[in-house]
Amino acid sequence: MLKRLHIKNFSLIRDIVVNFEDDFSVITGETGSGKSLMLNALATLVGGKIKYSSFTNADKKTIIEGQFILNDSYKSHFEENEIDFYNECIVRKEISCKGKARVFINDCLTTKSVVSEIFSNIIEIHSQNQSLLLKKKDFQIEIFDSFIGITDLKDEYVSNYNHLRNSIKDLDDFKSKNLYSDDELEFYKFLYDELENANLHEGELEKLKSQINAIENNQQLNEILNDLKTYIHSENGAINSLSRLNKQISKVSLLNKFSSRIESVGIEIDDIFQDISELVGNIDSYSNNSDHIYKRFDLINSLLFKHKKDSIKELLNLKLTIKSKIENNEQSEFLMSDLKNKIIGYRKKCESIAQKMSKKRKSFSKNFETRICQLLSELGFSSPQFYVDIKTFDSLNSFGVDDISFQFSSTSNTALKNIESVASGGEISRIMLCLRYMSSEKSKLSILVFDEIDTGVSGEIAHKLAQFLRKITSNIQVFSITHLPQIASKGDRHYVVTKRSFDNKTVIGINELDTEQRINEIAKLLSGSKVTDVSISNAIELLNQ
Repeated sequence: MLKRLHIKNFSLIRDIVVNFEDDFSVITGETGSGKSLMLNALATLVGGKIKYSSFTNADKKTIIEGQFILNDSYKSHFEENEIDFYNECIVRKEISCKGKARVFINDCLTTKSVVSEIFSNIIEIHSQNQSLLLKKKDFQIEIFDSFIGITDLKDEYVSNYNHLRNSIKDLDDFKSKNLYSDDELEFYKFLYDELENANLHEGELEKLKSQINAIENNQQLNEILNDLKTYIHSENGAINSLSRLNKQISKVSLLNKFSSRIESVGIEIDDIFQDISELVGNIDSYSNNSDHIYKRFDLINSLLFKHKKDSIKELLNLKLTIKSKIENNEQSEFLMSDLKNKIIGYRKKCESIAQKMSKKRKSFSKNFETRICQLLSELGFSSPQFYVDIKTFDSLNSFGVDDISFQFSSTSNTALKNIESVASGGEISRIMLCLRYMSSEKSKLSILVFDEIDTGVSGEIAHKLAQFLRKITSNIQVFSITHLPQIASKGDRHYVVTKRSFDNKTVIGINELDTEQRINEIAKLLSGSKVTDVSISNAIELLNQ
């Protein structure tokens, strides 16, 4: 149960503390007084989305704190989230001026998601707009599954289904990023083979350029070689002239020291001639192989042009890159095969669980229909019809293999139709109340909160609705924000929300009413702001019923 609620600096709420008991509490107040604001604060505390529009005190921290009394049946939910369990549990949320939120359970810092997970098993808050959820198939399936007790099975399915969808997405992403089409792969293999067969070597192009230059200058080089031969080896050539000179020098002792140097010059000149002769001789071999040299030169240049590269080194790097792409593709195909196997595994698991869920849904649907018709009869429907339409398909969806929709008729003599198309606002409210109650029976909730569940209801139906709310409080704490005197009169405790001016600011307050105050408040609900003796008398009568 919710024992105490403390709200500070939350929109128009300055600082209020409200104590509750484990029974049926009704909350009333004029339109716009702030009744729903308290509900928003409570929802924010137990994991609901923060509405930053509620924080009007920009220079003050918002604090929402709730004291809950819990039995040991909730202990496992705390332990699963590594939170210490105490029968008296204090939950506190602090929101800074800048909007940064911190949440604590028993003074231990935790997260919004943990609080939400734990308290989803403890409290259920039905806000004004949630009746519209009944028109959504997702909600219908969720509440039906909750009733028939397949939550654990469904959690297992959702886990595997999410893995399946993620694996399929991973496979698609993997294909787009890592795999080439057959044509692309064939093209890369062609490019690689072309470069590999070219048998390129760094420095080869420069060598070929030199050889071609030699070939194209062969005649001139031969002429130079012949001239050198004349200049060096003829009778009056350099070698013979140096030899004669050296003989003359040797006769003069003063010049003997130059003899060896002159001899060395002669040897160097002869070596130069031999090297040039060898070079010219090689040129002849180049000429004999000129077709190959030119073809090789053209091949390399065509590859450079084709791939927009400036050197053989860049072509060799390109070859390595292409090779890596081919190898990575082969590796990717292996990894892709692994992903495909995972997808097969997840799909088989999902199909197996989905069939179990479908079987259980079909076997329990009649119990669900019977139970809700019983409850609807208590709420003023003379002969209601309710049908769970279950269609099973071969393909998987987020709920298994079933498509589920609620069909309804308020009387036995009218045809069943989808609930969203036939139920009025008042009927939707009553149906939703029944569903929420049925859900709480199965989930063992401790607290139910209704924000104007009585929308579209009046007269005798309002009495029946009030009696129903009173009835379900036998095993659960119930809060009802209401504008109907019939419901307000059935509460064990009655709180009124007021709006007043304080220090030139509008603030919201809440007070528990004593018997006299309660009579007066119910009289206001009956007759408006002007309380009459008749409305007072009617209020007393309602309270005594």
